[in-house]
Amino acid sequence: MNSVVVPRLSENISSRLFCGSFFPMVLLIVAVTALCCPLHPQLLHAALPPVLLDKLTVVDLSGHLEQLADPTGKLTLADILQPLNSTRFTQIPGNLNRGYTRDVLWLRFSIQRTASFSDDAWLRLAPPYLDHVTVYLQSADNRALPSSYSEILLGDHIPVSSRPVRHPEIIVPLYHLPTERERMAYIRLQSTSTLNLEGSIHTSTDMINQNSHTVMTQAAYLGIAMMISLINLVFFVRIGEKLFLYFSLYIFSLFINQLGRGGLVSLVWPGQAHIISDYLVGGGMGACTVFFSIFAMHLFDTARRPWVHRFFMLTTALGGVLFLSVPLDFYGSVAELSVIALLAMIVLLTWLSLRYVIAGEPGGFIYLSAFGLSNLGYVVLLLRTLGLLPFAWWNSNAHLIASLFNMVLMTLAITERLRTAEKKAITAAREAEHKAVGLAGEMTRELRKSKDKLEGALLREQQNLENKTKFLAILSHEYRTPLAIIQANLELVQLHQKESDGRNEPYLAKMKHAVGRLVEIMEVSLQRERLDAFSTDNVSMRVELISLLDGIIDKAEVFWPERLFVFEPEVVNCTVTGDPKQIKTAIFNLLDNACKYSLPNTPITLTCYIDGDMSVVSIGDHGEGLAVYEADIIFEKYRRGRSSQNTSGTGLGLWLVRQIVEQPGGSVTLAPNKPKGTIATIRLPLMLPPLSEFVGCIHPT
Repeated sequence: MNSVVVPRLSENISSRLFCGSFFPMVLLIVAVTALCCPLHPQLLHAALPPVLLDKLTVVDLSGHLEQLADPTGKLTLADILQPLNSTRFTQIPGNLNRGYTRDVLWLRFSIQRTASFSDDAWLRLAPPYLDHVTVYLQSADNRALPSSYSEILLGDHIPVSSRPVRHPEIIVPLYHLPTERERMAYIRLQSTSTLNLEGSIHTSTDMINQNSHTVMTQAAYLGIAMMISLINLVFFVRIGEKLFLYFSLYIFSLFINQLGRGGLVSLVWPGQAHIISDYLVGGGMGACTVFFSIFAMHLFDTARRPWVHRFFMLTTALGGVLFLSVPLDFYGSVAELSVIALLAMIVLLTWLSLRYVIAGEPGGFIYLSAFGLSNLGYVVLLLRTLGLLPFAWWNSNAHLIASLFNMVLMTLAITERLRTAEKKAITAAREAEHKAVGLAGEMTRELRKSKDKLEGALLREQQNLENKTKFLAILSHEYRTPLAIIQANLELVQLHQKESDGRNEPYLAKMKHAVGRLVEIMEVSLQRERLDAFSTDNVSMRVELISLLDGIIDKAEVFWPERLFVFEPEVVNCTVTGDPKQIKTAIFNLLDNACKYSLPNTPITLTCYIDGDMSVVSIGDHGEGLAVYEADIIFEKYRRGRSSQNTSGTGLGLWLVRQIVEQPGGSVTLAPNKPKGTIATIRLPLMLPPLSEFVGCIHPT
């Protein structure tokens, strides 16, 4: 028969051991059970009395079963019916509970029906996750012959459609049992999971009630689990706390696992239930391990404890391997390791919960209660699975009830944790608000003091500015009068010299230009003052740049007759917008610097051309040049270059040039001149000439 055989050692253990435990309670239960419940039943060679079907509607098989182990798995019904093997059966006290074993197990019991019992009876065997269950029912009188028995194949590896009854549990119909005569029944069990078995015989009415109870119990558990999973998912979506997401995924994994374990999948996919259930059980348990390990890491903030964090990382990886082992068919190889890891998780989670309680962490008591109740049910399931507790109804569903309590309490614990965090955040916000208000008040007082200081400084600055303006006005007036007298007398002397021999004419011309230069210096000083005061009433007009540059060169040649000025304009005409006096001052300052910082016998070149919508004037010299780092900072106020130590100046000339050029939207830069020296470049926005003049204002290239 084509079916997927997946070892499920931990489908009864590890899928229920996620939430920690009271470890001392485990030891206590183990000790008490070991004393009270012997693990090796007494050998009874005498045949047991039959299961009497009389007036009761349900009869339990507990105490009526005998067992025979077949380690080889090769015994057939004919071998079992041999007298030698028949004497090897031993009585089972209670229900079968062999724990995890690879042996094939044979069970037998006899049935006797009275007339008081219904003619139609039903044999119910549990749990439903046993892999292979073969039932042999005596249908003829000679019980020693194999032909007297009918064979029924059952188990969760048998398709539901091939079973005599389509039911999530293992159900065998016992039709038309004879009255007052014994009938034998043999059961062959083989499973890769634990070998536990309880059985009972029901009337048709009781079987219907039992079916309803089983389906309702499973459906109620699955419904509650799904609802709690969705609630946590909604909390995650609304709040954004990842703990709700991980816990929601963990509960959903439990839902998937129980869907496969409870047999309800056969009602949904009857044709593939025998295959799907294995993947649901094994894959669900692997997913449970992964998501609960991640949940525990975030819940207890294990990053603060490296060894605890590494353990949960290990169990996360183990869960991933467990999930992949189902389709790759090596589930049994990791099942035992998963049980060991999950038992260690029980102890670790209990320890962490106790530390939270001792430390007074929010939700600590709820954590401990949630883990304690759930682990009590899981430990009971563990002991029953290992054969230390009898297989009975009271411990069959203990883990389901315990897990539901764990889901509810843990959801409350996470919510309480968030509520506490919210309270702390609100308190911190209020404290921060109070501090902010106090700080704002203090800053307001400081700002008021600063405002008073600034207002006082501004008044003093305004007073200083007024005084400086008055001083400059007086100075200009006082200087202009004697300079005008000197200039007038120089003109008279120059006129007289022309009438005589004219030998002193050059000296008089130089003195006259020197006086003119003093007048220009006074004008420059006044312009500086205007720029310092950020005046906005500067003159803006059309400036014919080429004509202005011709005039500047003429004056420069007179003032510095020993220097060679080379003016090579590349345009015929070029018009810009600005104040001609200020532009003249800026260019004259650059020529002055070129004369100061270049060798006497080297030329000073001046060019003019157009670049796009800008006019460009460059002045080059062949002096020592500027350092690279000085190219921009040299334009700062009162800043002088490293080569200006032996020359007079205040550091205002280049600053004034930049102020003048930037007012109409231009710029000025300094750069090295090849092979030596400095080149100053002024860029001024063009004023487009009329269309008739456009041809004459172009770059020759």
